[in-house]
Order: sequence, then C-alpha cells, then structure tokens
Amino acid sequence: MCRCQTEEDIPTPYDKDELDFGGACEQLDSQLCADEPDCISCNFSWPRSDPLLWEGPDAMCRCQYKEGDVIPPTYPPLTVSVDGADETLYL
Repeated sequence: MCRCQTEEDIPTPYDKDELDFGGACEQLDSQLCADEPDCISCNFSWPRSDPLLWEGPDAMCRCQYKEGDVIPPTYPPLTVSVDGADETLYL
C-alpha cells in the first residue's frame, strides 16, 4: 500500500561539519547514502549537538566522502630528511 510522506518522515539535513562520523555502514547505498550517487564512504553519523550521540533520532548512515573529495590522512605525517632537506610523507 502506498502512503504519503509526512514532514516527520523527512530527515533533518545537516552539513558535514555539524556531524560526527563513526564506523562504516554495510553498503554504499545504506539510508541517506543512497541519495549520493558518487558516495565512496558510507558511515554511521549523528549530529554533534545531539546529547544522545549515536543513539539519537537523527543518527543514521550518511555519505562521509564522495568521489573526488580530498580524504584526510588516517596516519600522522612522517617527516624525514632527504639530502639535507626535510620532506613530509603521508601514508
């Protein structure tokens, strides 16, 4: 049976800088990640302002990174000396 979508059913939109991201979701098209066709990292997320964190009503899978996004390094940079000049390496 088809039903009409109400305002309550529409998830609150958040900017990525308003969210905290946790672990990866099962699929790249889970929940709100399905709305991002170029999603390469679908992760569970929740609004930073929600005191319930990942247990809050707005916690769900969202696209953390899309194709073409610059992904920050997961390891700290390594600085080495090459021919007397410091070089910064990223893993």
